Amino acid sequence: MTAVLGCIADDFTGGTDLAETLSRNGMRTIQLLGVPDAALASEAAAQADALVVALKIRTVPVEEAVSQALAALEALRAAGCRQFFWKYCSTFDSTPKGNIGPVAEALLAKGAQLGTVLAFMMAVTTLSLPSMIMLRKAVKPRLLGLFIAICKSGIILIGYLFNVFQFYLISI
Repeated sequence: MTAVLGCIADDFTGGTDLAETLSRNGMRTIQLLGVPDAALASEAAAQADALVVALKIRTVPVEEAVSQALAALEALRAAGCRQFFWKYCSTFDSTPKGNIGPVAEALLAKGAQLGTVLAFMMAVTTLSLPSMIMLRKAVKPRLLGLFIAICKSGIILIGYLFNVFQFYLISI
């Protein structure tokens, strides 16, 4: 069996959170720290459903962040992953110039799906833990549950729609 899902995280903490979430939801997951070489990625992919490459690119110069993210994408592709996920910091950016946008654009240029990138951006801001804590104090639990369900469904639907219409929306 070869891993289907290849994930790239911009830091070790986010990569660990993602790996734990995937594992809790039944995916055999292996986390790799830093850009793996082809042999290591292939060996890990043979034992897992998902690979998470945890990088340390939140605070490095943009060019270095893009280079490492693309190297991780190529390692995941070489290992046989077919779906890709870009997990970035939930505080959204850690440098004055910002690495999230340039890395997302580079991943899109290399074949990542627009809906995947944008849907996660929406989820990070809409369904964040701090937002849920504040809303929990302001609304009844049933209404909060309904809000979460509607947002989650909408984000998933929008993600699929962006994937379907990606070639009409952007040209890279």
